[in-house]
Amino acid sequence: MPRPLSNDDLGEKGEKRFGELCADAGLTANAVTRDRAGFDYIVDFRFDDSTKNLDSRPPPPSVRVQVKTHWADGDEVRLRLSAAEQLIKHPGPSFICALAVNSNADLQFSRMNVIHCRGEIVERVLRRLREAEVRGEKPNKIWLRVKPSDFSSDRPVHHAELRRCLEDACALSPLAYLKEKDRELNTVGFAPGARELKVDFSGTPDDITDAFLGLRPIDVSAVSESLTRFGITLPLADAPTGPGVMRFQPAPEKCEVSVHTDSSIYNFRAKIFRAPAYVGSTFGKYKALIRAGILQIKLAFHGHVLNATISRDEAAPLDDAHKIQEWCDLYAMLAAMTEGGAHFTVKTAKAKPLEFHAHDPESEAREDWQKLARLTNAAATVFERAGAPNAKASLEHLWVAGNELTTLAALIREPGQAAKVTFTTDADVPLPRPGPLDMLLGHVFQVGTHVIAYGAKIVVSGAQSDDGVEWISTSMELLGVARVKSERGFMSFMRRLPRQPYAVFTGFYEAHSPTIFAAADIGSRPGK
Repeated sequence: MPRPLSNDDLGEKGEKRFGELCADAGLTANAVTRDRAGFDYIVDFRFDDSTKNLDSRPPPPSVRVQVKTHWADGDEVRLRLSAAEQLIKHPGPSFICALAVNSNADLQFSRMNVIHCRGEIVERVLRRLREAEVRGEKPNKIWLRVKPSDFSSDRPVHHAELRRCLEDACALSPLAYLKEKDRELNTVGFAPGARELKVDFSGTPDDITDAFLGLRPIDVSAVSESLTRFGITLPLADAPTGPGVMRFQPAPEKCEVSVHTDSSIYNFRAKIFRAPAYVGSTFGKYKALIRAGILQIKLAFHGHVLNATISRDEAAPLDDAHKIQEWCDLYAMLAAMTEGGAHFTVKTAKAKPLEFHAHDPESEAREDWQKLARLTNAAATVFERAGAPNAKASLEHLWVAGNELTTLAALIREPGQAAKVTFTTDADVPLPRPGPLDMLLGHVFQVGTHVIAYGAKIVVSGAQSDDGVEWISTSMELLGVARVKSERGFMSFMRRLPRQPYAVFTGFYEAHSPTIFAAADIGSRPGK
């Protein structure tokens, strides 16, 4: 049966009626002269003139509306998918206003459906866009058929009803509305695990597992990334394709490590890194990495067999500064493993404690670990005596100052032990020789950025040599140890020590050969 109006005339009738409804509702309907953005009107609410403080009143809402007119004996409107996309993705409120017209001679408007572009209509449009991409279709060539009663209840065609529908949708502040709409557009249609990254690695099983622990980079031959939405999986265009190199940064779990040796107990707060379970099941080997300061523990599980590799953290270079006590604890444990062994307990919040015993008397590193244990223990002893137990230094700097540290540590530990000190002065020093003479020895040496000073009472005798007078001590008594920041600080430290008839200073602040001088002259010695 022929309709009394053409589709174009029917559409124009509906748009004019919508403009009238807005005018009656006190709304400003701004018609779009060229409908290419998916809407026919920008409808502006008006300022509330009853409020005070006009300069700070909020702006009135503004919405986009697409008007669709259809015959009352049907329940369907059509709009291009590209226009629907514009509507649902607009950051502000947007609507489809469907007006139904009687097909009899009176051509009266019978009902109205105001569809707020949120919720189910958003899901339907986004799903159809994804289907179009799969099929290679263009959105502006696709007609989207919408049944108005599926998304909105039937309402009388009245200006108050129109205003109420628009006002209800604009209840949120513009910023809150924008956040809610952005959240909806970026979450609807996604299930857990929607984003998938596929990477082709090249390397041995150990290489790949170590890469997942963050221990090394891994070579990548190919990369592909896909996203599944509404059950439809599509590749991501911006994903790298490879080849290249990838480095993982695994998320650690907190744990506690306790180490018992024959002589000591060490407790650490640590982090444990685990390779994903699917990596372990693929290669039949499960690995974990524990880092506690500069201590590193690698764990490898082969069935019921556990292999543990304990060492200095490979990520901590020798020239990095750490607490000297940490160096001491590390190498004390490593050395203990080559002697009586060490018992380790690892506690996490999610699993039973892991316990294992480490004993490797045949280790190739045994001699090095024992040397470093003695060195770092000496350094810890010296800095504790100097009042700086929390001082930091690199292992490299401790090694350079090794002789000085071990000598001073021996004096601290065994105060009554005789130590031999030798130094040479110019031949014209006017002192009785061969002695013996009581002297105050002040010595300074550097450990990285730190300067350690110590003073001792020595008894020396002098003998003529080709280079001057060579002095040799027959006894030595340590009087004090300090960390100083300048030559002035060193002099101040020496003045606080018990006086001796003569004094001699050696080491870091002495650019030339030492000079023996009367103790009374210490106060006149220069200090920088």
